[in-house]
Amino acid sequence: MKIKTRNIILIVISVSIAVILWLNVITERQYETDLYVSLAIENIPPKYVIANKIPTIVHIQVSGKGKDLLAQFLTGGSAKISVANFSYGRKTIELESQNFDFVSSEIKLDEVLSPKEVVINLDRKRTKKVPVKSQLVIIPADGMYCSKEPDFRPSVITVEGPESKLNKISYIYTASETLREFNTSTSFLVPLLYPDEKVIPVPDTVAVLVEVDKLIQRRIENVGVNITDMSNPIGIVEPSAITVIITGPKDDVENLKASQIKAYITFNDTIENKVKPTIIVPENVQVIGTDPEFVKINQIDGAK
Repeated sequence: MKIKTRNIILIVISVSIAVILWLNVITERQYETDLYVSLAIENIPPKYVIANKIPTIVHIQVSGKGKDLLAQFLTGGSAKISVANFSYGRKTIELESQNFDFVSSEIKLDEVLSPKEVVINLDRKRTKKVPVKSQLVIIPADGMYCSKEPDFRPSVITVEGPESKLNKISYIYTASETLREFNTSTSFLVPLLYPDEKVIPVPDTVAVLVEVDKLIQRRIENVGVNITDMSNPIGIVEPSAITVIITGPKDDVENLKASQIKAYITFNDTIENKVKPTIIVPENVQVIGTDPEFVKINQIDGAK
């Protein structure tokens, strides 16, 4: 049996009307429910700033008609605190019905559940100039070295915020990052860390210039080899002088003298036929090797 299109349309219309009537009935009823609404602080006086953390959400219990509560759910809600007449210092505000905006005057605030009160600390707004402090770790590519400390531009920036917070700040850190494989001098932006959520750096990024250069090598001849911890000589080192091969930054390597390099073996080493000498060089210079790699001890006649 075929159902006529006209009958289907009538059925759909009838069901729709029934649903609308049912929704109208249930949404006219009174209900109680919980709401979570956003909290905003308004009308902060000029030259002042809030110095403490303020809750962003307020949990409340309300009552009203179902249709009004449904509309409130759909549009959200807000709690507002005006501090227009406040001055420097700490205030505690108890949240009441006048702090809340609802979509209908028929919605009633039954109870503020959490937080019931809000502490507001108004502090003087200040600015301060502080140096940038690096937390960057620069690892050059093989055969390269950082020829200078990272150069920040600007190296001093302005921070703004509550006076009580700025008094505790002496510098501002860059983000902590490890940067690898630099084979050429490079400039890039690095973010600054906020020292406190109430303190804002201006700007919040700085440019950093990383300068790298090639390591050089050098052979330094005639470095004497000594025996340490030996009061009674029992032998002599052969050869008595060696060539030390070093690498490092250009200026450090080129200016290094043989007298600044210490090569030695210990008393305990003298029992061995061949010994690799210990080499001590100034900071920033590294030893690649020696020529020859090993030395030996020739026993003195009559020594035991």
